[in-house]
Amino acid sequence: MVWVRRPAAALLCLCLAVSALADEETFDVPGGDVQPIYRLEYSPNASVKCNLSISAANPSEQWGSTLSIILSETEDVLTRSDTLRFVQLMLSVDTDRDSHIYYLIVNIDGESHNYDFLRTGGEEPDAFVSLGFRDDGVFGYRARDGEDTFAQGYELEPRVQPKYATVVASGLAGTVVCGIGSLE
Repeated sequence: MVWVRRPAAALLCLCLAVSALADEETFDVPGGDVQPIYRLEYSPNASVKCNLSISAANPSEQWGSTLSIILSETEDVLTRSDTLRFVQLMLSVDTDRDSHIYYLIVNIDGESHNYDFLRTGGEEPDAFVSLGFRDDGVFGYRARDGEDTFAQGYELEPRVQPKYATVVASGLAGTVVCGIGSLE
């Protein structure tokens, strides 16, 4: 797991590149397990950006293969609680349908709402995901699967004031580079 601290100079981010402070992390997480890959210090008006290369999907019978960026009010988002407040961008690899599905999930005090905003063929192993928050309560998200398939959007959720960013994987193997960058 990598802890990345964001000095002011690291905010310079060109196009879809991530902060130069982040190292590439190789991960291999069995299906059914959830492993934090990055924990990043986070403040409003910035985005967590990740470039991902998937080498294998290893879903369990009950859990799929996912990579998620989670912006939360509490540091440990992997602890089950009815008081968690977070917004999550999740890439789900569906091995049965050979597809990638991108979701935005909003959890307020145990009540979760999610919707998928991009579905792709899944033959491309490389992906880009980004989730950010403006101090006026707007979350911005974007995803790119390979070179051609792209989606982005905004979600107004003033009840979540994130202070922490966590990138987690489950049932996936590959490499990822994540960092903090400017909002687009």
